[in-house]
Parts: sequence; structure tokens; C-alpha cells
Amino acid sequence: MDFAGEFYTHTLMSPMFVPAPHGLDDPKIIVAGVGERMVQVAGEVGDGLFVHPFSSPEYVATHILPSFEGGAKEGGRSRADLIVAGALLTATGQTPEAIAAATADARRQVAFYASTPAYRAVLDTHGWGDVQDEVATLVRAGRWNDLGSVLSDEMLHAFALVGPPAEVARQLHQRWDGVFDRVSLVAPNSVDPESWKQIHDAVAA
Repeated sequence: MDFAGEFYTHTLMSPMFVPAPHGLDDPKIIVAGVGERMVQVAGEVGDGLFVHPFSSPEYVATHILPSFEGGAKEGGRSRADLIVAGALLTATGQTPEAIAAATADARRQVAFYASTPAYRAVLDTHGWGDVQDEVATLVRAGRWNDLGSVLSDEMLHAFALVGPPAEVARQLHQRWDGVFDRVSLVAPNSVDPESWKQIHDAVAA
């Protein structure tokens, strides 16, 4: 451990905790961010950016990527030098009933994200800023199960990939090709392994 910074110094390390040299490159440090300043920091000093699931294509295009690329320029790098990874909220399944249940879960998850004051800029991009006040009021009242009732289908689909596996794969390509270098699909609750495999196979094809 050998770090001397402006505010902290970390140099004390017991020999028993020092690993043997491994001969590998340093691990990449990829920073998560939603707001423009944090995204800019990721571009300036990180090896890449993890984009939050509460990010629509419009918000990424108008806020995330310009801030990230601006930070990269400040750090003397280009977008091509860095990684942009997207976590994509997904509602899928093998039956209409499973998809409906997953969609309800995703709707509540998007509404939960929307209740966070720091994320209001994401909603403002679409003219939905007032929704933040509505869901925040429900959160303060402890009405967690009612959060999803505030979200329209349009809002849900702005932030989530919804449908059978093949349709999820189609939406992923349509919305995110050329934007992310890598993606991970995330779901609020468990999804059957066969659905994940079918999405993978459709994307790979």
C-alpha cells in the first residue's frame, strides 16, 4: 500500500497481507454514475462508466455521453480508450403470466428509482419531472406497493426491456447498438434460466 494524496495517506501494510506479485495488468476501475458531474469524473479519471438502469436512450444521448466524453477529454483520453457498460432493466419470461409478473416488478423498480431526488434530471429529460414528486410522496407515506401505479406504460418502456426473450433481444439491439460496449441484464426478481439463455442466443445471432 503506497498512496499519498491531498487529503489521505495510506502506507501502513502488514507484511502478512501483502500478496505475491502476479504479473498481471492492473484491474480496470469502472465508475458508476447518474448525474453529469459523476459521469464526467468517470470519464476523466476512470477506465470506464457503469450506466445506471434508470437511464433511457434519450438521457444517455443528451446527458451521459456528452458529460463522459467531456471528462475523457479533460483527462487526455478519448471515448475509444474507455468502456461504457449499461445495466438494462429487463422484464421477461416463458409465459404471458410470467411476463406480466416481471413487468409489474419492473414497473415498481422504475418508480422506486424515480422517487430519488438526485435522479430527477432523468425524468426532466422526458418532461416527467412532476412524477418524482408523486412517487416521493408515496415513499414518505410508506406506500411501497403503490409506487408502480404512478408509472404509465410509456414511462416503463423508456427504462425497461419488456416482452418475450426474442422481443427483449430485438429491443436491446434497436435501442443500444453502438451506445454500450457491454451490457448486463438485470431484473428486480428472479427470471428463469431458459429466458436468459434465449435472450443471449438471440443477441449472439
